[in-house]
Amino acid sequence: MKQLQYVIRYLLKTRGNNLIKIVSLTLGLFVGLILFAQVAFEMSYDNFYPDKEQLYLLHIKASVQGKDGFEGGVVHAPFAPTMYREFPEVISAANAYAFSWERRFKWGETTFEEKTLSVDSLFFQTMGFPVLEGNPEELKMEDAVFVSRSFAEKVFGNIMNAVGQRLISDEQTYQVRGVFEDLPKNGHLQFEVATSLTSWTKGAGWRNNDAYACYLRLASGTDINTIPDKIREMRLRHYDVEALEREGVRWDYYVKPVTELHSGDPVVHRTCLILSLLAFSLLVASALNYVLISISSLATRAKSVGVHKCNGASEGNIFAMFIYETFVLIMVSLLITIVLILLFQKQIEVLVKTDLSAIFSLEHWWVVGAVIVVLMLITGIIPAKIFSSLPVSLVFRSYKDSKRTWKRSLLFMQFGGVSFLMTLLGVIVLQYHMMLNRELGFDTEGVICTEGMYTLSKNELQAVKHEFLSYPGVESATLTQNLPTGRWSGQSMKDPVTEEILIHTRFTSADSSYFKTLGIRILMGRNFNEESWERREVIVNQTFVRQLNVENPIGMRVSYFDDIYTICGVVNDFQYRSFFEEIPAIAFVPIEFPYCNSATLALRLNREITPELLIDMNERLKELSHKEDYMFTPYFVTYAAYYKDVRLFRDSVIVAGLIMLVITLLGLFGYITDEVHRRSKEIAIRKVNGATSMDILRILSVNISFIAIPSILIGLGFAYMVGTEWLKQFAVKIPLSIALFAGCGFILWLIIQMCLVLRAWNVANENPVKSIKSE
Repeated sequence: MKQLQYVIRYLLKTRGNNLIKIVSLTLGLFVGLILFAQVAFEMSYDNFYPDKEQLYLLHIKASVQGKDGFEGGVVHAPFAPTMYREFPEVISAANAYAFSWERRFKWGETTFEEKTLSVDSLFFQTMGFPVLEGNPEELKMEDAVFVSRSFAEKVFGNIMNAVGQRLISDEQTYQVRGVFEDLPKNGHLQFEVATSLTSWTKGAGWRNNDAYACYLRLASGTDINTIPDKIREMRLRHYDVEALEREGVRWDYYVKPVTELHSGDPVVHRTCLILSLLAFSLLVASALNYVLISISSLATRAKSVGVHKCNGASEGNIFAMFIYETFVLIMVSLLITIVLILLFQKQIEVLVKTDLSAIFSLEHWWVVGAVIVVLMLITGIIPAKIFSSLPVSLVFRSYKDSKRTWKRSLLFMQFGGVSFLMTLLGVIVLQYHMMLNRELGFDTEGVICTEGMYTLSKNELQAVKHEFLSYPGVESATLTQNLPTGRWSGQSMKDPVTEEILIHTRFTSADSSYFKTLGIRILMGRNFNEESWERREVIVNQTFVRQLNVENPIGMRVSYFDDIYTICGVVNDFQYRSFFEEIPAIAFVPIEFPYCNSATLALRLNREITPELLIDMNERLKELSHKEDYMFTPYFVTYAAYYKDVRLFRDSVIVAGLIMLVITLLGLFGYITDEVHRRSKEIAIRKVNGATSMDILRILSVNISFIAIPSILIGLGFAYMVGTEWLKQFAVKIPLSIALFAGCGFILWLIIQMCLVLRAWNVANENPVKSIKSE
């Protein structure tokens, strides 16, 4: 206890250095804790299911003409019920629509949007989600919905009042048949309302409408390596698989543990690895800065250590005293960190894309403990060991050993860390800028759109489009099933004579105004006209032509959807969905195509899109459609939303990089102050012998550069490796040029030199007589 009392008195007495230590530790803890907790949260995805090791999602791996095609957890509807019926090892199987979406519901006069998923009656049983009220068998009814506990309490007051209530969505009335427990935030399935899948699966077969997630609960001890062969045997029993393969199409199936759906994703794994590196770099930097400041105080604290030893203190007592000191400072920093996290809660939740209560839940508290232990090991043991080993004779003489090797090593690691972070930040910022500003092949500026107008008939949609063409400032308008960033369906094109598959395409329906409205150029042939549907015409992109290996496809006949189509035009390649994906072969069919619900309206304006204009146009849209749900959104906003995760990751790196820079500069200031104090006599003698202020600054600059330049180069190397790994998720990426890395390294070196000048300027211009006199 005596050591602790002394530590508290000393800390209150020497507030200057301790304040710098607290600032450094707080900054490192603030960002490090958040990043490590986020990583732990991401890696804990889908670990909450009962008997989680028995739960799997069926995956397909497709190939066309020997070339790899789609691979993922989206399959045809008959798989789940058939496997449940024919496979003894399948305890339960369920279908869910492969994608959840925001859906608007109305209860009385209250309207709200909730994330919705369509599921079958065995879904809750298969997944192990607790049902609080109702019988999931009722999900066989088309009008049945189940709602979450939070939804029921928010809308109906409590879960007991929810059952039997009626909700309206898209002019359909649904009845609440049950309530399920809220889903954990760290799960790949997130929804508040579960609607019946019954109407979706009507007419769905083994070869059409592959839009379902098939979840399987297998018996304990099942060898999942036997499942692919059993699935093939099952398929052979139910449809002509070999005929499909003779056409050049092969579908292979396998099961993947649900616990690996998120954490096993290469993008998630890569992101978590980089975030871990950022967090570790920050924590180590703050810890090293603490050690650097502690070692810099050797000259002033050595005599007091000697006094303690003269009074009977052992090395163990001194060691414990410095451990106590570190522990107190870390606890103070931790308290300040908690306050900062609470103050910036909303901003942090935006960055981590979830509630703070989720990432700092009880199951993740071990992260906080681990971080504190690591900090204690670095910041406590190194200074404690150095100070406890000081000889007792220091009470009678001055201590001259400045531990320069330690200081230079610590500063070297800090420079390398900030070089790594700042350069990686440059890579991320440039990639994000490229994605938002690169030529897309279509134009988002001046375009507004509304999607999902499914309740309107084609005639009603045409009427709405016609009315807006007369709206002031509307240059053109188009009706389509998908904009370039939409989720397009896939279909193979065949030779009409041999029935051989020629190419696999993404397709959508569009009218003749589509290309003008979106700024897509027709390079060959012509646009659709009034006779295009009767003539069965199709327009393709450049990638289609290249993959087909023909020079001029105009007039070429292809078999598409069991009908014969003629290629009438070729448009320029444009970015499909996002830069995460390669540009596929694309085909446009006329708006009259029966298998497409062309429920997207896009308008090109020749005037500025202001909030007032959008409000007026949305009011007009409500009048024409008689729907409250439909509204226009600038297309650029829709496009930029695809890169929200990249933007948030960029912002995380910006915060980490700036804090790392601040921590490093704090350490640099401390080092320069110590060096100037240690070399004050040398500087004075040099000035007496004719050295100018610039000469003194040049000497100090060379000394710092010997540490900084190799460290910066090593940091640049690590940034190149991590940046290369991060860029692998993009189909289109920036080049990692030498100029980028050289520029980042030079800017950091310049910042270091500026800090040196600011800190050493007064000493370099000081009268040398003062320094010599003090000696």
